[in-house]
Amino acid sequence: MTKTKMTQVFEFINTTNKCTHKMLITFICNMNDVKYSSGYYGTNLAIMKRKKHIKTDINGYYKLTKSGKKHINNPYKETLQEVKDNAYYNGYYDGKHKNTQMSINKVTDAQCMDAIEYLFTNGYTKEMTQDKRHYTEILLKKVANCYGVELVNIDKKER
Repeated sequence: MTKTKMTQVFEFINTTNKCTHKMLITFICNMNDVKYSSGYYGTNLAIMKRKKHIKTDINGYYKLTKSGKKHINNPYKETLQEVKDNAYYNGYYDGKHKNTQMSINKVTDAQCMDAIEYLFTNGYTKEMTQDKRHYTEILLKKVANCYGVELVNIDKKER
């Protein structure tokens, strides 16, 4: 049976000591026969981080979590909590309709967390011009505050 690409990524992370972002992306680019690009596969990795299957330690090395090891052969399968969260967001939880007014701009919690992961954690704000970075970081801080997420070192000048 052929392994999925994400299963191969999980196995690479699990067997590679001190797996850096560059090492991981190089592996993924080689696996997909594409030229190296630091942002390649970023959305998929952000999803796996949000699902708590992978994480980066204090030194920035990728690690496979217990959840990642458990779901190594089916990384995209929804967990029970995700099923409940999605049902609640869509207006149904335990068979009861959630009676609230929807926002004008429809955006999910998962999309917000994905945006924080993509822009801040992966370091893409560093690649922006000073003005773009300034205004993007204001929005990132506001959204992170709404979700109780601490953006470590966001105010340091050497970022």
